[in-house]
Amino acid sequence: MKKELTYAEQQKRKEKRKMIIYGIFYISVCLVPFIFIFLPKDSDDNSYDKSLACYVAKQEVENKLKSPSSAVFPECSYMSIYPVGEIWYVTGSVEAQNSFGAMIKTKFEVRIKITGKNKYLVTYVRVD
Repeated sequence: MKKELTYAEQQKRKEKRKMIIYGIFYISVCLVPFIFIFLPKDSDDNSYDKSLACYVAKQEVENKLKSPSSAVFPECSYMSIYPVGEIWYVTGSVEAQNSFGAMIKTKFEVRIKITGKNKYLVTYVRVD
């Protein structure tokens, strides 16, 4: 059997609900902006470094091919380009002519340390 609440008890419950709602609202208004402030951002420097890593990787791979002028690379967005510490890893594939003139697809991996604006050091190049 349900107990009937007095008017005073009903008012206390309403006040308690109101305080909970205000508390949730206050927390969300105060904390949500901090979440967006501290989330990692893809900064302009990072996207510039990513573009530079892609460009340098293409140049280094071309230098290793038998027929560099025949090289066909996919767009950078189709390559795997990511930083690990200070080193950028670029992996992908390239289509180019082999010694017999046949177009073949070859995988590659390049590691690049970007030291400044347009300054870099290639640390590793592998073309299968």
